[in-house]
Amino acid sequence: MIKRQSKPNHSCDDPVFLRTKREAFYILVAWTVGMIWTVGYCFVTGYNVPSEKIKATMGIPNWVFFGVLVPWIIITIFSIWFSLFYIADDDSGKTDE
Repeated sequence: MIKRQSKPNHSCDDPVFLRTKREAFYILVAWTVGMIWTVGYCFVTGYNVPSEKIKATMGIPNWVFFGVLVPWIIITIFSIWFSLFYIADDDSGKTDE
């Protein structure tokens, strides 16, 4: 007879579990906002627009500059801040030595 291994007990009051859930939520929100902005802005300002109406910023079309470059820079700065100052290093439990 095959024994099933029990699943780890992640109770809702475990502070490490709650913190990792909160961190994952913030990462998912940041990713979603970045994707919605990038896809939405690029679609509205860069799709089916006559080429004579497209303006450039620093030699880059506006829809690329404000739709891709600027959000990626903002998300990269947020990711660096988040990983260095927000994510906590918690004890993961007992270790067998």
